[in-house]
Amino acid sequence: LIKIKSSKLRRLHQNYAHTYKIFLLSYIHLVLQFHSSSMKPR
Repeated sequence: LIKIKSSKLRRLHQNYAHTYKIFLLSYIHLVLQFHSSSMKPR
């Protein structure tokens, strides 16, 4: 019972880490795009 619970928890944690990584990467990408576009001389 404990083994199943821990495996499920570990899978959930991996899923959460994956989602968080994707969110962080997309956020950084947006910030970089915004900065590069705002720094361009008009």
